[in-house]
Amino acid sequence: MNRQRVSRCSNVDPSRRGFTLAEVLIVFALATLLTVIVYRMWISATIYSVNLEERITVLRSTQIGLTHMMQELQRARRLLYPAPGGDVQAGLSYVTGEGEPVLISLENAPATIPVDDPTQRGGEVVRVNLKTGEKRRLMDRVLALQCRVPAVPSGRDSDVTWITVTVAGPGGRPLFLVTGAHISAPDSCCPLDTPPERLWGVE
Repeated sequence: MNRQRVSRCSNVDPSRRGFTLAEVLIVFALATLLTVIVYRMWISATIYSVNLEERITVLRSTQIGLTHMMQELQRARRLLYPAPGGDVQAGLSYVTGEGEPVLISLENAPATIPVDDPTQRGGEVVRVNLKTGEKRRLMDRVLALQCRVPAVPSGRDSDVTWITVTVAGPGGRPLFLVTGAHISAPDSCCPLDTPPERLWGVE
């Protein structure tokens, strides 16, 4: 009887054997590794998608405010500040097409542009009517506002200004937008020798 049992066991087909413990562990390890890789790829894609959406939102909001400011500047009668050929300034001033003196300035901005600081939200670029005192926000999350007016020949009004806006993007990383405006037809109703008191409505 024992010989028959041994003979039957030895006649088992090797192709029909089950998995060994080592094979099961290898398959489990490979499946776990594949799951971790897929999960990390999904997390990375999600973070990238969120950052991209935030980046687009920030740029779109900044472009809207910047476009409004540049359109008004193109119709302006005269640039008041910064001085032509001078240093880059954190703001500008001009007389609108309706004859109102306007100041564009940056408020509550950091002293230096931070790098990869997710807590930094930046300041606000505001438009101030120097005659009425009315203040309106144009852009937010702004880290820096730089305005430069190229030098012009003596006796001429400046008609070009370059503006660089640095905003806080996803994760606090700075994003840069650069644009320029050209005043198509400076108005002679606002000559160079017009005193500031008359522009601001102060007698």
